[in-house]
Amino acid sequence: MKKLVLLGTMLALVGCGSAPEPTGDMETDLKAMFDADKVETMGDQLVITMPLMDSSSDSNMVFRSFHTMGNSLNYLLENQKIDASKVYYMYSSNMQDQHGNLSTANLFGVAFNTDDLKRVYQGEDLPFQAYLPYADMDYKVKYAKNAVQSWCSEQDDTSKYTNVCL
Repeated sequence: MKKLVLLGTMLALVGCGSAPEPTGDMETDLKAMFDADKVETMGDQLVITMPLMDSSSDSNMVFRSFHTMGNSLNYLLENQKIDASKVYYMYSSNMQDQHGNLSTANLFGVAFNTDDLKRVYQGEDLPFQAYLPYADMDYKVKYAKNAVQSWCSEQDDTSKYTNVCL
């Protein structure tokens, strides 16, 4: 009986750290699985607002944010959840001004043509680097551009990311 209780406890603990399972509802899944703040359709665009990932360096923050974006694109493409002609990721972060006032600010956007995404995705999960050559960057503040360029400066070959690495 003790072995059975111990086994049950171990199984329960293993389940505690598992990732959320897809529900089939795109908005719910993007929020639960990828921490999206907001998912909405605006005209013919799917707009996904994501928090900029916390990190100890700008370069790592951008890497983690791009990594999550790539995983969410894999989810959307695998599950055929994109009905819009464009997918637009807006990255935002909590900011504090010189007077100590807190607000949320949009820092940069990454836009993709859905046809390009579908052409690249061949039924297997891809790293975010496979999608970046098709990205159009939309910098809202200078800091965001500098942070992305910090990530770019650490890459061996940026020639395939000409829309991202200026």
